Amino acid sequence: MSIKPSQLSSRRTALRVLQGIQAGRGDASELLGELLPQTDRSGQTTDLVYGVLRNSPLLDALIKQFGGTDKANVKPELQNILRLAVYELVFAPKTADYAIVNEAVNLAAATASQKAGGFVNAVLRNIRRSITLRDAKDTQTLEKTHVVPRADGSACVFAAAVLADPAAAPIEYLSKAWSLPRQLVRDWQAGYGSDAAAQLCRASNRHPSVYAWPNTLRIDAAGLAERLTAEGVQCRLWAERGAVAIRGGSIVELPSFKEGLFYIQDPTAEGVAGFIQPVAGQIFIDLCAAPGGKSVALALRMRDTGSILASDADPMRLNRLRETIVRLGLKSIQIIGDNDLSAAVQQLLRLDGILLDVPCSNTGVLARRVEARRRLDRSHLESLFQCQQELLKKAASLLKNDSKLIYSTCSNLPEENETQVQRFLQTHPDFCLLGQHTTLASTDNGYGFDCDGGFVALLRRK
Repeated sequence: MSIKPSQLSSRRTALRVLQGIQAGRGDASELLGELLPQTDRSGQTTDLVYGVLRNSPLLDALIKQFGGTDKANVKPELQNILRLAVYELVFAPKTADYAIVNEAVNLAAATASQKAGGFVNAVLRNIRRSITLRDAKDTQTLEKTHVVPRADGSACVFAAAVLADPAAAPIEYLSKAWSLPRQLVRDWQAGYGSDAAAQLCRASNRHPSVYAWPNTLRIDAAGLAERLTAEGVQCRLWAERGAVAIRGGSIVELPSFKEGLFYIQDPTAEGVAGFIQPVAGQIFIDLCAAPGGKSVALALRMRDTGSILASDADPMRLNRLRETIVRLGLKSIQIIGDNDLSAAVQQLLRLDGILLDVPCSNTGVLARRVEARRRLDRSHLESLFQCQQELLKKAASLLKNDSKLIYSTCSNLPEENETQVQRFLQTHPDFCLLGQHTTLASTDNGYGFDCDGGFVALLRRK
């Protein structure tokens, strides 16, 4: 009897996504979008995929240490089955360990062979026996080297040391515990200090919240929270910011989403519009607009008055913004092709500012863009730094005399933020810095909500 697509288990679906990523058939979000309809456990599938991608270096180290096998000697499909199971053993304590092992064994037998199932069984049973406590809530009195921390503050405890001593080797400890490149941890420690570096590592592995921002032309935050609750969505009102944190479900299928009552954006990204403090009737250019969240935030803060020329070098990515504009019913955002931008600017009688949200390392949003941590080699970063300076020069060339330049990133690397602003000011002495702000990614931003990291600076010609 054949298995219908809707009957696929979350683990089998997650395995297909991981195999597709490994084969270069797409990134996590693309493949999840294609394969999630094959399972009725979309939430668990998503957690498994992102969990494995976030923690692969640590999972591989645990498999080698306690399972007695190295990934170089294991077929990729079996390695991913082991990663999925070890991820659940260490990071999903609510799922019974025997169920995790049995499912992995069955998956290996079904996709490879009975011999492969026996191999997976032996490796996982060894790892299972090495864990003394899967869900430790209070780790203060425990030996840090034996404890794998989780972003929610709980931990998994092993019988033997699995991590370096954080007091003697803090960078090695943080790097392995949170599966992040050593150089990134070193840069964070040098740029922000030890405590902030630890915060950033933890926040980079959190399960990030989804924030709905009301289309204030149609509804306010309290009304949106009521509507979402009525639609069966688990949500929590963040009154201070006028947003709603939501959990679970397919957002795009909600009637309130289809009616254009809200859009999705992290509070750090939405805060760029607040930093600019636009007023009704102003005119802005969003130079790297796609997918368009910051253009939308600007338009709503101006009550859909004035004008925003949204442009991007990639015309395909602007399609999402087109769809959002129509869904929200916004009239003030005009999409301009990259080749047509200069001519459009020359026709403007006034320009209040250019928003430049540059391509960056994504080190402030690693919890969401889990694959970005694999692209943090020095050559890639250097190319980004050069691109950012070129975009700053382009923006400066488009500015009118009294307009402002807003530079923003979703990075938590000083080299992409404060350092880039200073480099620009050194080569453009006719500009001055009016203000800048760094937000570090956090599991709690002081209001009981989590947030991504980012940077924004406001410049103006003297």
